[in-house]
Amino acid sequence: MSSKKPFRFSLQSFNTDSPENWRTLISKTEDLGYSTFFLADHFLSAGPALEPTFHPPQLLAAVPAIAMALEQTDNLRVGCRVFCNDYRHPVILAKEAATMDYLSGGRLEFGIGAGWIKSEYEAAGIPFDDFPDRFARLTESVQAYKAFMSGQPLELDG
Repeated sequence: MSSKKPFRFSLQSFNTDSPENWRTLISKTEDLGYSTFFLADHFLSAGPALEPTFHPPQLLAAVPAIAMALEQTDNLRVGCRVFCNDYRHPVILAKEAATMDYLSGGRLEFGIGAGWIKSEYEAAGIPFDDFPDRFARLTESVQAYKAFMSGQPLELDG
């Protein structure tokens, strides 16, 4: 017996030219039957940090934009394709993610990674450590996210 899963469509956006157009994009995404809407977690704006990445400028901060999209929709799952673990304290992001998921009835799509754009780290004044160090921090952060999402006690070493 096969366990077929429905094919899903997602949309990702980085920017908007007005709050009204942002709300329209979110509503249209849900109205067209898309399953998910994603943002990215970058500080990138026009300048030297952006040029080597070939990314478009990222004008919207992921957390408040996700919260707005979740509030505006009823069924659409919304999230950040991948939050960069080093860009904010993991306990703060874990609490924000758990809150958005709870208040939206479980519609937050949550992804997190170790980070990879060195020029963005440098532009933000964040040390770009070797991958094993970034991955070790990510591993501990995942424990925080799991604790907040499940209501379990939170224990971190550092």
